[in-house]
Amino acid sequence: MAPNNGIVWFISRFKDISDFLKTRFSKQNTGEVLWFFGGQVLVFIASILVVKLLTGMGKTAYGEYSLILTNIAFWSLFIYNPVNQGFNRFYFDYNNPDSLPLYIHLIRKFLTQISLILFALSVIAGVAGTVLFDERIGSLIFLAGILTVFFKISEFSTSLLNIIRKRKFNSIVSSVERYSLIIFIIGLIYTDLLSLENVLLCYIGISILFGLVKFGKFNFSHDLKGNIDNSLKPEITQNLKLYILPFIAWGISGWLQLNGEKWVIANYLSAAEVGVYAVMLNIINAMISFPTYFITDFFTPHIFSNFASKTDKEKINAGYNYIKINLLIVVCLILTATIMNLVFGELFIKLISSDSYTDNASLLPILTVGTGFFYIGHVLTNVGLALGRTKEYVIPKVGAGLLSLTLNIIFIRIWGIAGVALALCFSGVIYVTYLYFVNRRLIREFGR
Repeated sequence: MAPNNGIVWFISRFKDISDFLKTRFSKQNTGEVLWFFGGQVLVFIASILVVKLLTGMGKTAYGEYSLILTNIAFWSLFIYNPVNQGFNRFYFDYNNPDSLPLYIHLIRKFLTQISLILFALSVIAGVAGTVLFDERIGSLIFLAGILTVFFKISEFSTSLLNIIRKRKFNSIVSSVERYSLIIFIIGLIYTDLLSLENVLLCYIGISILFGLVKFGKFNFSHDLKGNIDNSLKPEITQNLKLYILPFIAWGISGWLQLNGEKWVIANYLSAAEVGVYAVMLNIINAMISFPTYFITDFFTPHIFSNFASKTDKEKINAGYNYIKINLLIVVCLILTATIMNLVFGELFIKLISSDSYTDNASLLPILTVGTGFFYIGHVLTNVGLALGRTKEYVIPKVGAGLLSLTLNIIFIRIWGIAGVALALCFSGVIYVTYLYFVNRRLIREFGR
């Protein structure tokens, strides 16, 4: 059997896949996995309901709300997510009585310091917005910053609880958090108080409450008696820095690829057009992003375990073929989503918003393909991650982000919102092609 024939390998090695599934869903962890998956589904449904309710504010207000979310996404991808991945990666390395108190202290110190920095920046930016523009813009900037602070504490705590396997608690609390927001939004609608400012205030209040609950649970889950031993601090911080830095570059690129275009649309078109585009992007994320990350998370441990056997060619080939199977599933997912959006795209838009958001429904299939390239790239980077060569992707990822921003500026000025779809496809093809050749070189160097 040819090792690069992924489909044939999948069929002939069905027993291996079956054993893998049994390992992942054994009697001991089935409940944990179901709680995790069930919680994710409930949060996902809640997110769709929030979109449905908030689009009632009107296209302009919803566009402004979407721009505020890009601010949260920026800090997520630039700081919080890389640091969170670092703390998660090394948690079990330092999960012992000597080093764990220091490790938890470093987590608290990071969240405290970044929160204070963002709070100060929010105050400064809010005042500047009031002086340069008007009071409403200044208040929105300030509220957006404060929301980022508390929302990220809540989200960061969610990830920490998952790493210590408090999935049942996490799923319940995260679901209650999301549905509490829905209840407050419905209350705003029925009292005729639905506005962007009031929505942000509700969001901030809920994030504060549940962030404290989740981070408190994380703290109380550890017996941290005794003094903090700082002797390991240089080692821990050095390991974290080396692991985190490439992800910061990745984060900037990811933000430019999936969020930067909203600001270009707002600048050259209008906030209302941002609202229309954001609704279509929510549909695409529901059909591609959510299942892609779940599927990739499912395959990643098996990929890494096979690549860890650096001298066993059969296992290395098996690991590479798992990546190909993962890629095959994601490509099929993108093709299915594209066809469904081609046939039912306008209906989907109406279901999660209203008729006023359907002006550019014909672009939905093209946007699906363009966005799909980003997730294909996400799967392809598993090769470098498995080989411990994350730095190899810094240039293609940053380059793709800058290319995407440049093309969006050019194309949107010429073709309007249709230019976003063209820019996504054009930059996506180049990005995936570049990653393909990087992976070929890595595999050749590795001696496969």
